[in-house]
Amino acid sequence: MKKTCFSLDEEVKQAFQILKEYLVRLPQMVSPTVRELLLTYLAISDHAISTALLVERDGQQLPIYYVSHVLAGAEQR
Repeated sequence: MKKTCFSLDEEVKQAFQILKEYLVRLPQMVSPTVRELLLTYLAISDHAISTALLVERDGQQLPIYYVSHVLAGAEQR
């Protein structure tokens, strides 16, 4: 095996810092209120089904719940 030195250049360090800042700002799950309009996104493929339940507040969509299920065996048919 050939040994190589591992180092981060300034561009990689900056990209990593941007990623960390983005992950800190991910939306938190919220609870819906009575009579609040709910939104749902549904994604279906040959291998999985996913849905996200959201609410819109102050022009921003916030997650309430998320479910994903990988299809196996007879479910794929």
